[in-house]
Amino acid sequence: GTLTEPSLDTHSVDPTVLQLAASLDRESQHPLSRALVAANTLPLLAVEDMKSFPGLGLEGRVQGRLLRLGQPRFVLFAPETATDATLVLGDAGLLLASFIMDEQLRADAASTLAALHDANIASELLSGDQPERVDAIAAQLTLTRWQGRQLPADKLARLKQLHAEGHCV
Repeated sequence: GTLTEPSLDTHSVDPTVLQLAASLDRESQHPLSRALVAANTLPLLAVEDMKSFPGLGLEGRVQGRLLRLGQPRFVLFAPETATDATLVLGDAGLLLASFIMDEQLRADAASTLAALHDANIASELLSGDQPERVDAIAAQLTLTRWQGRQLPADKLARLKQLHAEGHCV
């Protein structure tokens, strides 16, 4: 979401399932969450027992159902899940919907990284997305150092490591 602008193609998404997901996501400031909520056209539903799991997703009770929205590995209780989905919605580990976000580079992403490079400032991409998605974005930006499937704690650990190595972060 820092280097890209996400959008959701709603043509293949059931509006009531999108309503459930958007209801869970309404308070999140994550760019993927904002895109999902913006795509919803139905009234948002009440959510109880809302919990946030940074870097993984959200959990809350909607219409009596305990739902999870987020990364497939979090929602489906499986470390490795074969899906191209950016986000999934699940009920007790069962898949209800997959949301594939289209992410386009922000208009200024390439020029910003080029300016950093020209100033001899190294750039590295740390993302919570699946490695395949991160690789595609890194290739578009000609970044050679990147890591996918990073939780917020992983990103912070990398920054601390760079700082410990004497880099100005």
